[in-house]
Amino acid sequence: MKNKWFLLLTPLLLILSFLIPAGEPFSAPEEFGLKEGDLIRSDKDNDIFIINEHDYKRLFLNPVIFNFYGHLGGFGNVKLISQETRDSFKTVSFFRNCENNDQKVYALEITGEDTGTFHWLNVDGSAAVAEDADFFRKVFCINSKEFGWYNIDSPYTSLSQAPDYSFKVPPPSSSLSVEVKINGSDNPGPIAWNSILNVRWTSQNTVRCSGMHYIALLDGGVDRDNLPTQGNLSFYGRNTVQSNLKNITPQILCWDKDDNYADDYVLIPIKEESVPSIKNVAISSTKVNLGENYQIIWESENLNSDVNILLGKGESGKKGDFWYITKSIPNTGNYTWNTGIAVAPDTQRGTLNNNLQPGQYSIIILNSDETVFNYSLNNFEMK
Repeated sequence: MKNKWFLLLTPLLLILSFLIPAGEPFSAPEEFGLKEGDLIRSDKDNDIFIINEHDYKRLFLNPVIFNFYGHLGGFGNVKLISQETRDSFKTVSFFRNCENNDQKVYALEITGEDTGTFHWLNVDGSAAVAEDADFFRKVFCINSKEFGWYNIDSPYTSLSQAPDYSFKVPPPSSSLSVEVKINGSDNPGPIAWNSILNVRWTSQNTVRCSGMHYIALLDGGVDRDNLPTQGNLSFYGRNTVQSNLKNITPQILCWDKDDNYADDYVLIPIKEESVPSIKNVAISSTKVNLGENYQIIWESENLNSDVNILLGKGESGKKGDFWYITKSIPNTGNYTWNTGIAVAPDTQRGTLNNNLQPGQYSIIILNSDETVFNYSLNNFEMK
């Protein structure tokens, strides 16, 4: 399949709706037959961006994050434009979680091929505009799922500390090629969630490959960053990270000795009736006292695994606090929580993905690999 995904596995979308001071002149998307919120990619490469009305764009980190925004219409709504038009929109990396109405702006730091960290910009609005008159034009809104994807690191106290990602992505080399097939086909779906599939790839004029990131492989020991230039792997029809569960996107990228690249992917839709879910999570009281027992209940569909139960605490504008109440218990739909028993801190998790006020708590039910989850319908206080 010759349709391709983006090379940079590095990082709805509404521009901030308040008065923005005059700054650098910009050209409106309408000049190119585009509008705010359009998905774009160049006819010379395959990186997908979304644009705002102020001549700025942001790059989607990977297929999983792209799938967090299903309301944008997916790959079918991506508009093919010239590289010159694409480059006329400057790439920026300032974000805020508008789904939770968080007014704090975060700068994205790319920390690896497919990882990133957020830094809160602890800068007064007037000071930010003094440093960059176009600052607020460059801020993109994201949802809670994407916000929760990133770790939160130490704040920045000046815009100058934020990395500049207004780069231009080099186009893929026309002398290289990669071909990916799933079960021998370019269009293997729809599939049942978690069904076993095979990916086979070939490449020409390449020396190394990588790929299959965020896909559950049967062989967990595979080094995804050092794949052969041709080969095959068996995998499950599911992601290894939280996603929208509507599709998966196996992808292979290959390079030559000069680090020119080519890539290919296959978009595989998942049958809706096979997708696992957790819903109607609740606790038996809105006021929880230490040392007493409370009932936690939930419902699930197509969830053939044990579950973990987390306690989450809301914090204002920073990484949430989490504790494991219990792990790997049968998925019976109910659990008696003895609040007198100490809970185990979970320090690796990102931010809370629901609207919790500071000091409020929530119960979170997750499947065993923590790719399917849901929050309690009733938040509560603890004493």
